[in-house]
Amino acid sequence: MADFLYQVRSQTGRQIKGKLSASSKSAAMDELRKRNLVVLSLNEQKTTFLNADIYIGNPVKHEHFIIYCRQFATLMRAGVSIVDATAILAEQTESKPLKKGVAGRAYGAVARRVVLAVGRRA
Repeated sequence: MADFLYQVRSQTGRQIKGKLSASSKSAAMDELRKRNLVVLSLNEQKTTFLNADIYIGNPVKHEHFIIYCRQFATLMRAGVSIVDATAILAEQTESKPLKKGVAGRAYGAVARRVVLAVGRRA
C-alpha cells in the first residue's frame, strides 16, 4: 500500500486536500471518484525520514514524544548538533518504542545526511 496526497473539488465546489492509502494510483483515483469528488491532483507520497512513522512494533505514546520534542528543542537552542542531540536523547529515553525509532531509523538517517552535507563542503 502506498500513500497518495490529493487535492479534490467536492460537489459543492469546495477544495479539499488529504491523504489516501491505496495499492496503486489508479486505485486511489477510483476511490476518490466513488466519493463523487473531482480530482485536481494526485501524487504518491515518497517515504522519507520526515514523514515516516516513528515506531517499530508498539506505537510511541504522545506524552513520551512530546517530552522528546521539548528536550530536542532545548538541546538545539543550547547549540548541540542534531546528530549529538539525537544520540543523547536515544540513550536517555525510557520509552522502548521511542528508543527503537530514534536510535534506529532517525539517528541513522540524520547521521547519513550530516556526513553527506559535510562531504559536499570539503
